[in-house]
Amino acid sequence: QARAADPEAALASFERALTLDPQDTSVLCNRAMAWLGSGEHQHALEDLGAAIQMEPRNVTIWSTMGATHLRVGQLRLARLAFLQASRLTWEKGGSKRYATGLMVLASAVGLVERLRREP
Repeated sequence: QARAADPEAALASFERALTLDPQDTSVLCNRAMAWLGSGEHQHALEDLGAAIQMEPRNVTIWSTMGATHLRVGQLRLARLAFLQASRLTWEKGGSKRYATGLMVLASAVGLVERLRREP
């Protein structure tokens, strides 16, 4: 439903899934994407925040949080989320290429943020 550009139906399905397992962070992340699709950025950030509270070391959640902040123009928060995802990937011994990519992305977002603030 989410991929078929029907965010309302997707949101209803994710809500039903969360009644079955309110601790399923993958459902929260996917519902956040559906919220974004319907233009409800604050709801998306709330779902991602709840997911991070449940799984604070989950790289996917932090990466999704960074992408969501980036999409809504919150560059400082996007940079921080991408940095956290990069740190976690590195600490977990995950793909160094992925960790480096996230770090480069965080640096680029930080540069854009600085340039945007300068006169």
